[in-house]
Amino acid sequence: MEKTSAVEETSAVEEAGAMEYRKKDEEFRKYLESIEEKDKI
Repeated sequence: MEKTSAVEETSAVEEAGAMEYRKKDEEFRKYLESIEEKDKI
């Protein structure tokens, strides 16, 4: 296996992981906001 393809594969996996993390972070923030809304009521 060529080193370049391995490096490209790794960066692609890291990028996908970062996207997944941002998505979960966004969902978590919305979840916290919904809890705060319930607390106000």
